[in-house]
Amino acid sequence: MRTIFNQTIQTPIGQGIGQGPMEREDETVFLVRLPINEQTEPHRRDENCVTHNAIHSGLWFFEKGELK
Repeated sequence: MRTIFNQTIQTPIGQGIGQGPMEREDETVFLVRLPINEQTEPHRRDENCVTHNAIHSGLWFFEKGELK
């Protein structure tokens, strides 16, 4: 996968901006900043949400295969 820093990325819950890779439990996942809106709001409590209390935009991590 190409570098995802500041690139538009399609995730399973919407389109966001790639923030880069992150190591999590011996695997590399990718952080993506997404706006908090009607599509992402229900996912703020998901396990892969890093910023549960975000108001305007939040960070989620995804596996490489989930991103386009």
